[in-house]
Amino acid sequence: MTYFYGLSEKADVSEIGYKSKMLSELHLLADRTLYEDLNIVVPETLVLSADFYRDQINTLIKRHTFLFRNLTSTKHLNKLSRTISAELAGIDLDRDSKEQLQDWLASFPEDSTFVLRTSATFADHSDAIHSGQYGSYFSLSGDQVWHHIKRSLQTMWRPEVINYRMVHGLSHMDTAMAIMIQPMLIADASGIAFSINPLNGEFHESHVQLILPARSKTDNRPISHHDWMVRWPTDATTGSQPFSTAPSEPVAEVISLSDQTTNVPLSNTDVTRLASFTRTVMYGQKCPCSVEWVQVGRQIYLMQTRTQENLPDKLDRASTIHLFPEPLTPLMGDCASNALNVSIKEASKGSELIMTGTRGCCYRDGFIYGNRTIIAQLALSGITPGTGHQPDSLEIPEYYRQSKSLLNLPVQSANDLDAFLAQVRLLEQQELSQAELSQCQYHLEQVMGLTHEYFGAYIRRTLAKQFFSRHLYHILATVVYEPMESQQLFLALIGATRTKSSRINQLIRSLVKQVQVMYSHQMEQLDPPDISELTQCPESFRQTLLHCIEHYQEGSDFYDSGWDESPTTVWTLLHDLTGRVFDFDTQTRLERDKLAALKTLFNQVPAEYHFTLQGFVHYAESFTAIETVENVQASQIGKLLRHTLTILGQRFELTDPLDLFFLTQTEIQDLQQWRLPTTLRQQMLARKAAYLADRNSNGEETSGSVQQPGNGTLCGIPASPGIACSVVYRANCLDDIEQMPAGAILVIKNAHPRWLPFFYQAAGVIAEAGDVLSYCAVTAREIGIPAVVGVGPMVAQLKPFQHVEIDGLSGTITLTD
Repeated sequence: MTYFYGLSEKADVSEIGYKSKMLSELHLLADRTLYEDLNIVVPETLVLSADFYRDQINTLIKRHTFLFRNLTSTKHLNKLSRTISAELAGIDLDRDSKEQLQDWLASFPEDSTFVLRTSATFADHSDAIHSGQYGSYFSLSGDQVWHHIKRSLQTMWRPEVINYRMVHGLSHMDTAMAIMIQPMLIADASGIAFSINPLNGEFHESHVQLILPARSKTDNRPISHHDWMVRWPTDATTGSQPFSTAPSEPVAEVISLSDQTTNVPLSNTDVTRLASFTRTVMYGQKCPCSVEWVQVGRQIYLMQTRTQENLPDKLDRASTIHLFPEPLTPLMGDCASNALNVSIKEASKGSELIMTGTRGCCYRDGFIYGNRTIIAQLALSGITPGTGHQPDSLEIPEYYRQSKSLLNLPVQSANDLDAFLAQVRLLEQQELSQAELSQCQYHLEQVMGLTHEYFGAYIRRTLAKQFFSRHLYHILATVVYEPMESQQLFLALIGATRTKSSRINQLIRSLVKQVQVMYSHQMEQLDPPDISELTQCPESFRQTLLHCIEHYQEGSDFYDSGWDESPTTVWTLLHDLTGRVFDFDTQTRLERDKLAALKTLFNQVPAEYHFTLQGFVHYAESFTAIETVENVQASQIGKLLRHTLTILGQRFELTDPLDLFFLTQTEIQDLQQWRLPTTLRQQMLARKAAYLADRNSNGEETSGSVQQPGNGTLCGIPASPGIACSVVYRANCLDDIEQMPAGAILVIKNAHPRWLPFFYQAAGVIAEAGDVLSYCAVTAREIGIPAVVGVGPMVAQLKPFQHVEIDGLSGTITLTD
């Protein structure tokens, strides 16, 4: 009996895992794909069956039954992890298997090196990393192979991996692992071929990416990317049948997406052959797929195939909703998507980011659409290279060191603010009412340049907030293995976040106190049509109110006016709140909860990690203080942009000058005279109508796929603890506040300061976008109402005035009728 097999000898996933199974299918297809001048093959592969792992674990479970039955604390979990890992370090192969491995390794030249890849039997998706089924080792000598096989098996018994299986109700035998061994190839080039265009989801297009590595260790030239789009015929025959392989050549249009066309080792014919092979795999697996390959001379080696999980539905709206949750006007949409693509391109230079094409996102129909995988990789590796894996509690210092690239961002943002505001002031002083059209266009170009700069900083700050909050939670989950307990500890630690949200709410409470005092002195006549006419109020009251109004702005679309243009909104809010009694000492309570949570955490973490962990908590809690910078930037550039477009719109004799928001910058720059062509004017008004309809929709129609609730329950990100039962009320604009019933559960796309009046009337909040450090989450915690954010398109399942129960600690929304 032997535990090693060739790719063609076994086909059962339970024995060889998903990767080996798919590679064996590639092997069969490659045998039938023969071209005279290009060989497409699978490297010689030896697979260690998952049965070997199961046999070893079965023996160890019997030997250490007591440890498995006594998993009642973190201490016991760590002991089980150490014991099983130590046992696996000492295992050995039976004689037949050992001889087969030695003979296979000896069949290669003496100086050969090898690659070791794991092949999971449980699942082949992104969540499988938590179950321990991951790990690859490269450039191993023959003597090192067996040692690294045992290291791979040990990853199945790390503490967080054991906890994952327990939480998900998996037996320790269900998540077995097979291991593939292949000779190390010194590649001239490598790449990925996608069966369906991953950028736009177009079925009749494939995408091939080639990466040229440096030629030697002393060659410092950057890695170059080359991308091709392969457009297949769309007739019924070729669109519905597998593409044929040799001897007939596939026929398709090849479009290069890269500037460089010389010294590329693949011809257009080779690109078409690769794409055709990938399409054949897709039809065989009956799902879109990608194939990873390397090139050595005129040999194309197929390394593995995966289900194409990054495939959007014509670019998935949900991919970028955390950055741009509300519809954008065309002028803002192009600017925001360009800034996001610049961020992606910059991130790809210093990381292993796979950049499919020249753009990862685009603006269309009022929204930014993006490739989910690219955005996720940008968040994980773009701003913090090398931190893609979840942390282990024993690796906190190293993990903390890796995140230090973010720590200068608040200081950098504050330093950049002075230069930014100086440019804004300079542009504000320019007179446009009598200027020539070309001068106005140049002025708008400068304003849009500042707007692009704002969006770039906005994206970096948003991703940085998410990085700290997400990875702090992973660290807590590693230390505290009970999910609900770690979630409660996490919310307590960041609950006292001092951000712009905190300051605005403190201003509101201060004003309410002052209004209550004024009312007690019979000053009920304070209801002026203009805030500036508050002559009867104390100077401190007026200054506090005006300061609150000036700091309302947040968000990514400057088309909407805010409190500065309708300041009576704030005044109305104060009147509505004066008769209510609520906790004015919320910040004190949140600080007290934070200190208690920190004490609990330190009791469970070794003392040598206290300083580092406290620093990480500090940055996760206080990092959003730079939202103040964002707020100043947004309010100043927003006012400047609206002022500029108002003057230009008046000179174009538009009924609403701000209709220029519904032209792109290119369309405005191409105008030759102070008159809009009829066709362009009609397009502008049609875009405006679509934008307003989308922004004011009740959420029943959303971009992207809408998931059906499971068993009447929706899930999101827990943001503020507590439970509330009430009817849902969908709010799309500030005018909706007049119809909102007190005590309803507010359902919104996103939250920023101009939505504040809703929060004080709501029993709870459900947000389509956001995270635990978003304005919605922070405000809900400060007011003391439960909140679930980041629900995504599933909010479309909530009907107006439907009864629901939300749990802000577990992140669940239960439909009660």
